[in-house]
Amino acid sequence: MSFAERLRYWYLAWFSRPVGERLLYRAIRRQRAGAILEIGVGDAARAARLIQVAGLGRPRAEVRYVAIDPFDLRGEEQGAPLPLKEAHCRLRPTGAQTRLLPGDVYSVLARMANGLGKFDIVVIAACHNNDALARAWFYLPRVVNDQTQFWIEQPADKGGTAYQPLDRAQIAAFTQPAARRKAA
Repeated sequence: MSFAERLRYWYLAWFSRPVGERLLYRAIRRQRAGAILEIGVGDAARAARLIQVAGLGRPRAEVRYVAIDPFDLRGEEQGAPLPLKEAHCRLRPTGAQTRLLPGDVYSVLARMANGLGKFDIVVIAACHNNDALARAWFYLPRVVNDQTQFWIEQPADKGGTAYQPLDRAQIAAFTQPAARRKAA
């Protein structure tokens, strides 16, 4: 890793804004994550930074990034619409293998979960549809392994948001009701 890459990583991990994303960058570097699933992209700036940190110490072409977002069809509660084409244009220069999947998280995972592969980090932004996410937990175990870390955006002090890790007990609590609903 070059000096410039180290400097960029230190900036992102310790001094970048928004402050709530710093833990994400540290987790990606600590875990040496090369495959990222992001539910809710925002304006794609965070996605580019996640890819940049995942690409430290490895060719960017080895980084795999998949995003699930309504893109053009976002409601007002989910933020301003980001056209799919524009998101692709913003992420192409990163050099990573990017795959942008339009739609709500439940419908996309129901269609595609078996073909997405396994991810090292799953990032869940606050702008997602809670009902669709609750139903999607049934499919999430298909795209994760034992080492996968889940990070979910939560309201934080001072009016901002921060990403919090989910432990295995919390993940099990989310997946069990979804599995029972599906079985019934």
